[in-house]
Amino acid sequence: MGTGWFKDYTKYKLLLVAKDYLLKRRYHVTYDMFFHALYGEGKRYGNGILWNALKESKKYKAYKEGQRKILRKNDNEDLYIHSKGIEYTKGDLYYAVQHATVTCAAFRKGRYWQVQFAIYDTFDFTEIRIPTSVGSAANDMGVFLQFINYFTPYNWSFTEKERIKIVKK
Repeated sequence: MGTGWFKDYTKYKLLLVAKDYLLKRRYHVTYDMFFHALYGEGKRYGNGILWNALKESKKYKAYKEGQRKILRKNDNEDLYIHSKGIEYTKGDLYYAVQHATVTCAAFRKGRYWQVQFAIYDTFDFTEIRIPTSVGSAANDMGVFLQFINYFTPYNWSFTEKERIKIVKK
């Protein structure tokens, strides 16, 4: 499906179209991840633009706050682990991430919990969708680009640590 100069030229043109479409809509995270899928050679992605968007997202903030509430009142255990999937349904994070896993791992140290929050996923395209929107058409294009090895799937993850005081019951 193209090697050498043809593949390079085609990837460059795809990037120009993506840049025009995505940046006009202020989808900076999606554009950055698209660029990495084209040129990152499958290497782990760790750009701060995604992390900053995730940290500010309502879904990630709500997950962390819910876990904090549980831990503040949890005086019975020495170890706590929780994991779940979250889904972004609109905007830049919908096109960049859509589905991700969030975890909370904590161990008790005296009257405090040492906590690590993590969010992670793989940027890849695995299934064709019924073309009902620009989003499903973009997904199908991603499946095709991955199939012809223009896109290379890659992992991304971010972690942060904090200390939470246990509140007496």
